[in-house]
Amino acid sequence: MQSTTRSSSAGKRLIPWNNDSVGRGGPTSMDVLLEWLRTPGNYALWHKQSARCRASTDLLAMLKGNGIGHRTASGINSKIKKMIRGYLSAVEVLREEGLPCDYLEGEDVDEDIEGIVLKECPEFRALEPIFRGWDFRGLSQKDWATCNYHWTTSEDSEASDYDESYGSRATKRKAAHASGRRSSRSKRLRSTQRAVQDTSGAGKWLVTTCPDATADLRRKMVACTLGQVKNMFKLHLATARIKDECEVQVARCRLQTEQHRGELERGLDDIKLDTERRQQEMQLESERRQKELKLKVDTLKSRQALKNQRVPTADIDRVLPLSALQNDP
Repeated sequence: MQSTTRSSSAGKRLIPWNNDSVGRGGPTSMDVLLEWLRTPGNYALWHKQSARCRASTDLLAMLKGNGIGHRTASGINSKIKKMIRGYLSAVEVLREEGLPCDYLEGEDVDEDIEGIVLKECPEFRALEPIFRGWDFRGLSQKDWATCNYHWTTSEDSEASDYDESYGSRATKRKAAHASGRRSSRSKRLRSTQRAVQDTSGAGKWLVTTCPDATADLRRKMVACTLGQVKNMFKLHLATARIKDECEVQVARCRLQTEQHRGELERGLDDIKLDTERRQQEMQLESERRQKELKLKVDTLKSRQALKNQRVPTADIDRVLPLSALQNDP
């Protein structure tokens, strides 16, 4: 049993994601994966743990539609997690240098930093607009453990994406060399026919999608758009209602402020009038007292003058009585 397992593992070979195109100039698995990730809503679907299986199935159908049939859902998930890890490592490099995530999109780019970033994540330029703004803390420890395992075991180590037929061909190469070559050639020709070539020239390719996957994706996009419109309409109504309430409160506060201002102005006018009235009364009282004081002084002076002329006191009291000098009650 152990020898059988060892020989089976030895018969597997890795199929790089960027070197498995069907026919000359056809899209590779990496080309299809990046095209799928660029489609709005696809990565958001994969990012949800509950919808990841459905997203991987859609991508698997897209790969098969382009003639690539050796990938599996688990291999797709592992590859995306590995790309996320590489992207985060590249972002960490930029952050340590004090640079923004879109630094490579600028005109003046340091070649050393660019080399380090692309070494951490070769697809960084394509992934940066897709992964920008996403919170990857939602990935569970199990996800990262799987990602770490695949990261350290091989260069492109999606175990489910091995070429299983390679071992059998190596074992039977001497017995069926000619038939194997014919079979391989016929499969390659049929696969080449499935790859869609762009008519603009050699080396150009167009990623095709499975009709069912396309229809399902279109329905999802329409549902997502309708949901966004509903949410925007609800948000607009809520914003308008809050705005109206705020305007009513502002108008009420403005009216109360005007009322308080009117009351304050009336109070200030009353205080001003009362102050002026008191000032006038005090002024009149002061003038009256000054006149009384002057009259008393004049009376005393006149009595003294009459005394100096030896006028009898009785006559002086009759003309200038002392009662005139007393204060009025």
